[in-house]
Amino acid sequence: MYSVKPGRGPSLLGTVVTAGMAVFGVIFLVGSNAAMSHVADVGGMSGPPPAFRLIWTAGCILFILVALAMSVYNFVNFKNKNRMSVIDITTGQEESDLIADMLGHTAPGAPTDARQADGAGKPRRFEGRHCPFCGVEVRDEFDFCPNCGKDI
Repeated sequence: MYSVKPGRGPSLLGTVVTAGMAVFGVIFLVGSNAAMSHVADVGGMSGPPPAFRLIWTAGCILFILVALAMSVYNFVNFKNKNRMSVIDITTGQEESDLIADMLGHTAPGAPTDARQADGAGKPRRFEGRHCPFCGVEVRDEFDFCPNCGKDI
């Protein structure tokens, strides 16, 4: 399987940015709750209703948890040799997919491509080292042109 995967640089940057978002969320949560408490203490004002504070706090905590989850995802993609894919293009000789493996969606040796399931070893429609449609050089194991995507 060919995959479009995020590079290590963007994954590291995503880790730093989302960890910063989580830190910002904690500071914002503490600061906003302190400000709401301060409003209640000044001049006998009642401050925001308890339901508003509860919803506000829950929203801030959700923001922090999502930022932490994104940070972990980006860190895993930065550190692992087999990074998670953004897009998968199947060919018949697939590499493992980390999320599908963790969820148990792939069986070892199971065909993941309709062409492989129908007729393994089926010859290509057009012989030769070049795509008959666009002329790009193709390897023998290619069933589709890497340039124009047509079935060769």
